[in-house]
Amino acid sequence: MSEFVNMLQAKDNEMLEHITKINALLASDDVNLDDIQKIVDYIKENRTQIEWLKETVMNGSFDDKIKLIGSYSNWGAVTYQNQLNDLIYDKIKKIEDAAAAEKIKHEERVRGDSRIQHNLDTFSFVIDAYDTVTMFTVPIKVRRIDPNTIEVLFDSLPPNIIQLTIKKI
Repeated sequence: MSEFVNMLQAKDNEMLEHITKINALLASDDVNLDDIQKIVDYIKENRTQIEWLKETVMNGSFDDKIKLIGSYSNWGAVTYQNQLNDLIYDKIKKIEDAAAAEKIKHEERVRGDSRIQHNLDTFSFVIDAYDTVTMFTVPIKVRRIDPNTIEVLFDSLPPNIIQLTIKKI
């Protein structure tokens, strides 16, 4: 009978050790545990919105169903998010196209005779060429191949990298 009592006492001591460890974890000031608790609290507080969001994602919602709350009268008659997105995209595209059409300069670094694709769409341009170490202007010869390509030739191989700036005129 004493063996049985000893066995129960050992199990009781083992359970008390586990309870002590659990209590120590629960009483901890561990930042990670605090963060996890904040997440759990947020989920509990916002369960309705989370369920709605899960349902929306599962049913495949699109931005043509999202009605705008604000007024965007400067943008025309927009009611849904996809309409606003399209308008913004079109305006950005127009700005990019206008900037691309107005490209007036091309910069490149070379070490010697080179063929350069500048995409300025002209035979009329000026070129500045200088040694990137000494900062002296370097004499070059330029042959126009087509409105977007030139060939730059040096009398002798330059000792340093040459910075070229091609400006459309």
